[in-house]
Amino acid sequence: TPEAEAPAPRPAPAARPKQAGSPKTAAAEKPAPRPQKKTPPRTGLSAWVVQVGSFSNRDNAMKLVRKLRKAGLQVRDPERIELRGKTLYRVQVGPVLDRKRAQALLPRVDRVTGTHARVRAYP
Repeated sequence: TPEAEAPAPRPAPAARPKQAGSPKTAAAEKPAPRPQKKTPPRTGLSAWVVQVGSFSNRDNAMKLVRKLRKAGLQVRDPERIELRGKTLYRVQVGPVLDRKRAQALLPRVDRVTGTHARVRAYP
């Protein structure tokens, strides 16, 4: 009967040579933890806006601004922002100094626009 050949043992992988002057430690192998980004507490005067929407087309943003102004709401001109490489135009009602007042505007803004607006800190 033919004998089954045993597989040849694999050679151990070659160890990488260590560079002189840079000893490897367990601490050096782990990346340093990233510091947590904390928003500093707001000091001084704060204000709030009702953010109605963001549009890629400025004309669409202006149509909504005109609609909100016609309804008697204080609306800023659309704010141009860059987000993830795209230009957007934010439509916001306000600013107002009291957050409760901004919250109270939400149902009216939603009724006028048919959106679900949100209160945001300003600026």
